[in-house]
Amino acid sequence: MKRKPKSAIKKKTEKLWGLVKKVVYLRDKSMCQHCHKEVSGHNRHPNHVIPQSHGNILKYDIENIITMCFHCHMNWWHKNPLEAALWFEAAFNIRYKYLIRKKEMYLKITESWLDEQIEEMEIMHDRFIT
Repeated sequence: MKRKPKSAIKKKTEKLWGLVKKVVYLRDKSMCQHCHKEVSGHNRHPNHVIPQSHGNILKYDIENIITMCFHCHMNWWHKNPLEAALWFEAAFNIRYKYLIRKKEMYLKITESWLDEQIEEMEIMHDRFIT
């Protein structure tokens, strides 16, 4: 069975997501933001503060993503959402306020928006590695 070729938007969303994860891991120095352990490989998870299902553009917003280890992400964050939200608000208050405001916005994801975001993430990535 032949696979359907990926659309241009699908390819760009995958590229953007890959860049976003790289930038977040570099920003967080590959440390779990909850338990502060160094993480890598399958133990390193990009965790969305506001779930992907709540807003399309927040999926790719680096302010909405934190690095977590598998244990903290799956066994703490997802099992204790109220506690996790309160922790995030206390630990990252400015980001929390930004995300609350941004959550109310809705922006249609277009190819041009994806192109802009990819370019921005490539610049941010280059800043982190130099």
